Amino acid sequence: MALWQLYGGASTSLTINTTAGRLTTVCDSWAEPILIQKVRYIDHFENPDMVIGRCTDPLQFKHEAYEFEREVRLLMPRQDDWEKNPEGMQRRLPSLDALITSVVVAPEADAWFLELVEDVTQRYGLKAPVRMSALAQFPA
Repeated sequence: MALWQLYGGASTSLTINTTAGRLTTVCDSWAEPILIQKVRYIDHFENPDMVIGRCTDPLQFKHEAYEFEREVRLLMPRQDDWEKNPEGMQRRLPSLDALITSVVVAPEADAWFLELVEDVTQRYGLKAPVRMSALAQFPA
């Protein structure tokens, strides 16, 4: 529930779910080096003088207060032309279904929001199921 409230609102947000296997397959389709890293949650106060070795090291650590996020990051190393990085980082998905396993609507969402999400997924041909969060079944 904390994630719903923190990142999107418990009544007007959704999550898009995937698996490590699907994410890996999509990254492989781009035919270039991609690093998939789990974020490591640490206590920065315990080791304030932590040594940063590689340029990607700062991207793999986050304070342990955010451990509930269980974040994974995709890193696409670029050193040839830094000016083009924002555009160069865009990659097409083979299809939405190649990545998305399900769409989950916020637990406090009204019926109209669920219907809207279902309509949008149908419009774009997504075959993954759309459902309400299981938290919707618990009393507030």
